[in-house]
Amino acid sequence: CGMTRATYAVLHGQFPQAFRLNPVGIILFPLAMIVLGLEVFACVRGKTDFYRLRVGRWGALMIAAVLTLWWVVRNLI
Repeated sequence: CGMTRATYAVLHGQFPQAFRLNPVGIILFPLAMIVLGLEVFACVRGKTDFYRLRVGRWGALMIAAVLTLWWVVRNLI
């Protein structure tokens, strides 16, 4: 799907190439890094209740629908 190559490109500062490889991945990568940072911060502070993204049922369904639609469209093109 290009996610690994896009992540590699982002880590090497090649943002246009990363966007060409997987535009959705470029959106998800920073979000994943933010969530990871928040969890590490909570762990360092000794908190056991790590950050959780509370999007609700409809939010989770919308995320799943958008990612599924993207997966289908990307594989058809």
